[in-house]
Amino acid sequence: MSELKPAKIVVLAMGGEGGAALAGWLADAAEQAGFIVQTTQERGVAERGGAAMYYAELFPKAWAAGQGKAPVLGLTPLPGEVDLVIASELMEAGRAIGRGLVTQDRTVLVASTHRVYTVAEKTAQRDSRADSKALLAACRNSARSFVGFDMAQAAADAKSSVNAALLGAVAASGALSIPPAFFEEAIRGGSANAEAALAGFAAGLAAVKDGALPAPPMAPLYQVRLPPKLLEEVERHACGDARTLILAGLERTADYQDSAYAALYWRRLLPFVTLAEDGGNAECELLAVAARQLALAMSYPDVIRVAELKLRASRFARIRADLGLTDREVLELAEFMHPRIEEVLDTMPAGLGRRLFNSAIGRAVLRRLTAEGRLVHTTSLKGFLLLYSLASLKPLRRGSLRFARETQRLEEWLDTVWAAAKRDLRVAISLARARCLLRGYGETHERGFRKYEAIREYVQSNRFSVSAGSVNALVAAAQAEEGTAALEAALAKLNAEPQPRVGHFSPAK
Repeated sequence: MSELKPAKIVVLAMGGEGGAALAGWLADAAEQAGFIVQTTQERGVAERGGAAMYYAELFPKAWAAGQGKAPVLGLTPLPGEVDLVIASELMEAGRAIGRGLVTQDRTVLVASTHRVYTVAEKTAQRDSRADSKALLAACRNSARSFVGFDMAQAAADAKSSVNAALLGAVAASGALSIPPAFFEEAIRGGSANAEAALAGFAAGLAAVKDGALPAPPMAPLYQVRLPPKLLEEVERHACGDARTLILAGLERTADYQDSAYAALYWRRLLPFVTLAEDGGNAECELLAVAARQLALAMSYPDVIRVAELKLRASRFARIRADLGLTDREVLELAEFMHPRIEEVLDTMPAGLGRRLFNSAIGRAVLRRLTAEGRLVHTTSLKGFLLLYSLASLKPLRRGSLRFARETQRLEEWLDTVWAAAKRDLRVAISLARARCLLRGYGETHERGFRKYEAIREYVQSNRFSVSAGSVNALVAAAQAEEGTAALEAALAKLNAEPQPRVGHFSPAK
């Protein structure tokens, strides 16, 4: 049988994306088309939401019958010997390339170009997201043929799942000599919700036949109305990439609170806007960084925001779509909630919150009430009303203890960045970026704030006569670990060294 080798297929998917179903559809379609099929899979990983791999080898029954003996098929893929790789997400495609499963002389790579961020990407202290552009370039350069577009979006538009869209893309790619009708029959025979799966299959098939679709433009994150006059001011005065960030910041802050809050966001940015109008690339970069960090600072996650987001109809619709539920199927959601005393006090009016915080009796009562977490069933009337009552406090947020504290911290950050801009724009940009240390909520947020404060105090104690490289090094040390040992060591090293004389660079007027 040396004249003919089996077709070797690898399917890479995340738990919950239907990788096992996709592998099953492929196997069923291949058997109907006259192939001997052998499949294996990594078990026990997908069930926990992790990455899983499914492997299949196909050999024509007619050829085997002609030779008078059955083929010997492999159980695991070998680098350099895979004909078709199917990846449910862009990073999965990157992993396949890294493992040597994708080669220029042999492999057809079919992958969705959307991203599902890994645990390492989401939990790192710094922005550790993989570069999607680099991943796409690797896909194009490493494979004999690359078929890629946002199949998750195509599936969502068809009210289906990504595995069905992937199968449609495979059918249209020509990587397997199996007509689409066999794939459709496999779906009908092996899917509890065949109608939706067929719609996703058709979407993937059409996208490739029409020319593989690029990733669609980013849709607005928030459906809010902003005053036309405010939008006109941004278009007229904001520069370069900063304009897009400012518009996104306006939408975010308006969605977080209201249009007046968005107008406050713009007023806080105006000094940097004016500076950028009169300056060059560095001034515009400072505006862009300030616009992003200011929007994040003004939309900090509090109990009110969490409750509001959990009750949004779009969230329920997304969960139903991810689970492949029809309108006739019941969805029940249970949220585990365990607020700290500080988070309860933060929601109260500032005066009352401070008094209770300073009262041993008040803290003891709250500690007793919040000692244990609870499951809140969002889809029950009681759970829904509980979250609704918290979300309804949104108009009162401006009077809360947390709002007062965050506003004070925000104003101090803006004053520090502006003071640095008068001395050295590069230092100002680094200080503006340093606010990325304030992330998450609860103790994580407070720990990040303490790290940022240590860096700010170092810069101010040296009257801003430090280098941007020193600030960047301190931020990197702060991000290197959850604790503060690395940052303390970096600060000690800088304090022990004589500070170089730093010249002015496009100082703010």
